[in-house]
Amino acid sequence: MTPRLCHFGRLLLAMVLFTCGLLPSAWAQTCTPAIAAVHAAKELAGGPGRPTQGWEPVTLPDTWTTRWPGYDGAVWYRLNLAQDCAAARADPEPLALMVKSINMAGEVFLNDTLLWRDESLQEPLSRSWNSPRYLILPEAALHAGDNAVWIRIQGRALITPGLGLVMLGAASEMLAFQQRIWWSHRTIYVINLVASLCIAALFFGIWLLYRKQSLYGWFALLNLAWVVFIYNIVATDPRPFGDTVGVVRANTIAFMVFSTSYAIFIFEMVWERRLPRWQERGLQALTLGFSLLVALIPEEHLEAPMHLSGRIHFLVFGMACILPLLHALRSRKRADVFYSLIGLGFVFIAVHDLHAFHLQLPEPLMLTPYANLLTMGVITAVMGSRIAASMRRTERFNVELTAAVTQACRELETTMGKEHQLAL
Repeated sequence: MTPRLCHFGRLLLAMVLFTCGLLPSAWAQTCTPAIAAVHAAKELAGGPGRPTQGWEPVTLPDTWTTRWPGYDGAVWYRLNLAQDCAAARADPEPLALMVKSINMAGEVFLNDTLLWRDESLQEPLSRSWNSPRYLILPEAALHAGDNAVWIRIQGRALITPGLGLVMLGAASEMLAFQQRIWWSHRTIYVINLVASLCIAALFFGIWLLYRKQSLYGWFALLNLAWVVFIYNIVATDPRPFGDTVGVVRANTIAFMVFSTSYAIFIFEMVWERRLPRWQERGLQALTLGFSLLVALIPEEHLEAPMHLSGRIHFLVFGMACILPLLHALRSRKRADVFYSLIGLGFVFIAVHDLHAFHLQLPEPLMLTPYANLLTMGVITAVMGSRIAASMRRTERFNVELTAAVTQACRELETTMGKEHQLAL
């Protein structure tokens, strides 16, 4: 073999080796992984570990109780990522994963690399069901061929456990999407919680000063119940309720208390008098009875009473929203029409939000937190104006009483002077 031919052979071999060495990274740079398939399987009974059998294809969002009713424990989700070279970009950027919901606690792996893990994967479980996760996929963990994202979720059958929508794309796009839904999923509810807590404290203080004005007490109670109810949405752990089931019990009771308090409050607000005694006591007894049932019944029997009590009190809330409309049709007063519009708005918003929640849309527009802020602000202003008007009436009465007493003293003084002169 001539030296020139040997030199050419070595050069060709070096070029082949160099090309093979660059091929995986070039593929990773020009081809975008996409979610090709999603499968789920129960965790093996022996302990944490990826199942080797029992995988079933699923569609996200997924609730595993539709396949395995009553199953409490851990489930693995496998998201197969396939290279999509048709989606190549001229200026590639890091890839990111956006996990909309993990119900209730979990951990995420890219192949064998841990990306994220909840603080507690056993009771008391961390609460990630309403916390969108933004996770960058490290290039070092991406293989040249196919990859897989593994998500292990620990959940309870009582709380519709499973995995929400998962999106894969450019880091900047996923971050922008996560920030948008973080506002609608968490920030607006934190604002609601703080505002409602302030309103509850304010009117509870007013009620303590004017105990006969039960309207202020009911308004404080319904705002406090709303705070406990939406705590379920923003809490990242189950404290102070002990565990996941404790939060479910507290959330259900809070909704019942809110519905009853709102019904009694709106009657006093619109009709300007208290409910008939038997009706008010009946509502209170209904709520107290179901609350004790939900609080004390064993977990394995909790689901049916929880749903029944929720539906009954949702009916109570709906009736409290509609009855002011019937009153407004008879009275034709502007204030009554205003209250009836608030009630109809609540009904429309409740139906809209329940529909959007069950559809599991990527970016659902939930109107309840915005409507609650607006409505409670307006009602607070109306009640504040009532308090101010009452104070003005009291001031006018004091002024008129002082003037009347002064006039009476003058007349008495004149009369006594005349009688004294007559006596002399």
